[in-house]
Amino acid sequence: MDNQRQTELAYYAGLIDGEGSIIIAKQTSHPTRKTPMHVGILQVGMVTREPLDDLQRLFGGSVRVDKVRAPGYRPMYRWACTGRNITTRALLQLYPFLRVKKPQAQRVLDLNLNWLTPVRRDCGVSPVELQRREALYREVRQLNVVGVAATTKRESVREHEAIV
Repeated sequence: MDNQRQTELAYYAGLIDGEGSIIIAKQTSHPTRKTPMHVGILQVGMVTREPLDDLQRLFGGSVRVDKVRAPGYRPMYRWACTGRNITTRALLQLYPFLRVKKPQAQRVLDLNLNWLTPVRRDCGVSPVELQRREALYREVRQLNVVGVAATTKRESVREHEAIV
């Protein structure tokens, strides 16, 4: 891989680490499916569209725009990449450069690369496969737990006091 390609992949991995998310979604209700469907998803949301168009060009997926909720606000653009083949291809390229979301990426890759297809779709997956997918789903949810919001307010510094 040449330096320009590595730099590009590192940039987009950083974008996903900072502005994106790597999740496993679970669809539980479907008329022809007996067991839930688990799907890996990569997504990034930003007010600048160009990097998301580049992600779409590089990896596929789609870019959509959210409705602007109030006058004066900029629209939010979202790139999303779903499907086993497309997320696997994207994550295998981005994985060496990810830092923050590397554990989530590993779980989605594990889901996708060890996928067992049911013999018949209307029967669902085996209990063992369902348990494996559920465990990965729970692990990614736990890794993505947000917790207490960050603050920019300093602790234990009084107003008009200099820090030396």
